[in-house]
Amino acid sequence: MELLMQASATETVEIVCAAGDVPFLARGRVRTQAHGTYTIDVDRDASMLPTGARIILSSSGGSGDRIVARVDSVHGNEVVCSQHQLRQRERREFPRLHGGLPVRYRRVPQSAFTATAARWLRGSNDPKIVGEPSEWIQPGRFMNYSVTGLRFRTDEAIALDEVLLIELGVPERDERWRCTGRCVFSGDNPAGEGSVAALEFVMIPAEARAALTDMTLEAQAVLLG
Repeated sequence: MELLMQASATETVEIVCAAGDVPFLARGRVRTQAHGTYTIDVDRDASMLPTGARIILSSSGGSGDRIVARVDSVHGNEVVCSQHQLRQRERREFPRLHGGLPVRYRRVPQSAFTATAARWLRGSNDPKIVGEPSEWIQPGRFMNYSVTGLRFRTDEAIALDEVLLIELGVPERDERWRCTGRCVFSGDNPAGEGSVAALEFVMIPAEARAALTDMTLEAQAVLLG
């Protein structure tokens, strides 16, 4: 089947892959495009993408159709992929993946964390527990996520094993769930500025876990559909 629309060179695209247990969401710029093969500079390390995986490319501006492509090779932030098919953009397609996850976190002195977290998880709105707005840090919305944790770029140097207060949501839902998470990885960002942190959920409401599961299943359904 001949594809009528293609991403052009220098275009910024959003990249989604649901292969494996941890979905991959990122932005990238198409460096070259020829005969259905794209070389994309991704805004983060893409080495977790397996060769042969199916990914979806869509315009970051939200217009145009989506391209389903196959990963040919990955070298750090460079992804080479081949166009497989075109999926017409529909209003209901990708209802939650677009835009990633609304997440913010707050660092609390670890000596006071247990008592603070207990009241935070119970829903306390005491200013001493909730903290000032300036104390909450919001990483980029596009991140790797699973039902067990999050991985994102941040300007904060989070310490390994540090436990954080987390407020988590999903797109197109108003709920914000209170969670806690432990830092299981903290290191330099291979894509450039800031650092990369991976958090493992310590406490997460069942409803929040179910919402993340739904997002994963939706991504897989689109890629396999």
